[in-house]
Amino acid sequence: MSRVEAAAAIDRGIGSPESSPASNEKGFPGSGSNRKATGLTIAIPNWNHRGFLPRSIRSARAAIASMREAGFPGEVLVIDDASRDGSGSFLRSLDGMYGWDDVSVLLQAENGGLAAVRNRALELTRFSHVLFLDADNEVLPSGVVTLFRAAIDTGAAYCYGNLLDVCEGEVVGIRSNEGPTLRLTATNYIDALALVDGQRALAIGGYSVDPRSAMAYWEDWEFVLHLIAEESELVFVPTIVGNYYVLPLSMLTDSKNAEHAERDLRTIRRIYAQTGTREWDPERIGRVYHPDIGYLDEGWLIDGA
Repeated sequence: MSRVEAAAAIDRGIGSPESSPASNEKGFPGSGSNRKATGLTIAIPNWNHRGFLPRSIRSARAAIASMREAGFPGEVLVIDDASRDGSGSFLRSLDGMYGWDDVSVLLQAENGGLAAVRNRALELTRFSHVLFLDADNEVLPSGVVTLFRAAIDTGAAYCYGNLLDVCEGEVVGIRSNEGPTLRLTATNYIDALALVDGQRALAIGGYSVDPRSAMAYWEDWEFVLHLIAEESELVFVPTIVGNYYVLPLSMLTDSKNAEHAERDLRTIRRIYAQTGTREWDPERIGRVYHPDIGYLDEGWLIDGA
């Protein structure tokens, strides 16, 4: 049984990560223990992004190779959320052709949505931290190592760094380029490509799949606001972590999706900013840190300099 077949068997209920000998012998992540080894899982949720998978997987594998060179263990976990574009068979072919020893693939039989896929990755990871990489983007190995070192040094629940916006082969902008402040109650300026402490994320319920508060378009923002509400520390690491590819089609481009996104925005405000947004509030909710330099925000978050 291949790694992909073992993963598919788990998803169909034929065994579990804890009890399936084939899946464990193949190194598929298991959740049999709450104690995770210090290390990193790069999790790639995929839904109908077959054409971009080679790029994202290649970059993730390069990042894990750099992690290992730096003395940290790691793995890549691809979870396909019942894609209809042939992603499942494509992933089987890649696994059969290359025989990856650093990549595990889970093919879900039914679509569960992005938040549920991220929670599945948090449960299945073998390691302490998870970095979420959208299937149509890519990570830069040195940035991933720097981000992980920052997470270990600071003990933060959530770390993020810069992403370059790339359009038609040209860098056209930068995102996730601001330290954590309560301006996050007004707008989301942090991309989904971030590193989280897996056990601490699960301890607060992970990404919301509650139909009363789930955010089909803002689940990442809602998760960050939930961390802030639970007084978990966020850390911004000023280093380039990856490339965000600006594509002509996205979840927010058509008018119907934009209408739903506006509805979700109102729900977020109802939960986290009932008396108004707090971009004016100097309360510290996180830090700015680089592992080669140290903390960079002394006086900065308070003074606004």
